Amino acid sequence: MKRRPTQYSESLIAIGILFVALWGCSIHSLYAQQQLATMRLDGPMSSAAISPDGRYIAVNISRSVQKADGSWNSTESIQVLQLAASKVVAKVDLPSAAFLKEGPLSSTDGFVGYCDSGKYLAAYDEIGTIYVLDAHSFEIESKISLGEMPHAGVLGVRRVVCSANSSLIAVNGYGGQFGFGVLRLYDLTSCRQIAELRQSPSAGTAFRQISLSPDGSKLAILLENPKRTAIQGPNVEIRETKRLTLLNQFTTGDAPNGLTFSGESEVLTAQGQATGRDSSRRAVQLWNVESGKEVRRYSDASGDVEWPISSSADGTRILGYIPTFRECRFCNGLEGRRDVKEQRFAVWNKITGAEVYRSEPFRPIVEPLGPQPVLSQDGTTAIVYWPDNVITPRLFPIP
Repeated sequence: MKRRPTQYSESLIAIGILFVALWGCSIHSLYAQQQLATMRLDGPMSSAAISPDGRYIAVNISRSVQKADGSWNSTESIQVLQLAASKVVAKVDLPSAAFLKEGPLSSTDGFVGYCDSGKYLAAYDEIGTIYVLDAHSFEIESKISLGEMPHAGVLGVRRVVCSANSSLIAVNGYGGQFGFGVLRLYDLTSCRQIAELRQSPSAGTAFRQISLSPDGSKLAILLENPKRTAIQGPNVEIRETKRLTLLNQFTTGDAPNGLTFSGESEVLTAQGQATGRDSSRRAVQLWNVESGKEVRRYSDASGDVEWPISSSADGTRILGYIPTFRECRFCNGLEGRRDVKEQRFAVWNKITGAEVYRSEPFRPIVEPLGPQPVLSQDGTTAIVYWPDNVITPRLFPIP
């Protein structure tokens, strides 16, 4: 009988500690978002990335103004925001933007990313050069020239990805002069091209998206046909990165709208109907790259899980974007319209499939490009940014 008051007191203390911990996490999340919300970007961003330790956000900011003679004056810079202090700690101008006169910079083709365990901060200038910055001093160490290419926003699209834990960076161009796809691998340390792969027009498919494994040993390619419908045969290729030799290919069913590595041996896709499935609801699906078999599906009861999707470098956590829509059948001259009602993201434990975090709705809601949620390489933080907008990225610590 004498032990009951002690047990009761210990229970109260435990409850109190839990309450303080939960309250502290909530305050930290709100504080981080409020700190970022007080800042203002110098111009619209095309992309953003969070440092592996979650302390900094790097943004690619560009601005284009048309002059009276019809030519364009463009400026572009990489700015690094320190989250806790709510300030810009570095600004690096990318001078090549000034050479573009015949059109404005693209709002979606820019790239900035932390590569090789946070050693490098790589930035694509939307024209034809990748700048390699020291991620600590923010000095430009070297440049990678992609060659004489017209502006991507006019004749094609370019996608850039780097490896989380190696010095590899990959560039994919498709559409316009690129046709069905040109893929190149470079080394950030030497700035030399390692390999190149061109998609033959006879294949009937284009390189839509690429992803590098965290250790840089493998590259995944998502194929599509020009009509954006499901293709006949394999739609995912896995290649090694020394000569881009094909290791495996498999099909995921319908036409996915995204692909990314999750750890070293699995890839994620965002899509609806998989082979042998009856449900058409979009979900994130996990695939083994050696067998080509589906491992797990991550879905949401309230809506579809859309692109963008991302993963921590070790593959233990994955993130999916979850918008919900409002259908207006009598809008737009009775043609109907689909408006975004609410936007969130969720984070799942990859092994168990359990949801470990669900964000509050994003504010404000921005169209048409919408938000881009991204999970940090260590899986402890996520950011949400809005391409082609001056809205400051939002920070979400993941418990």
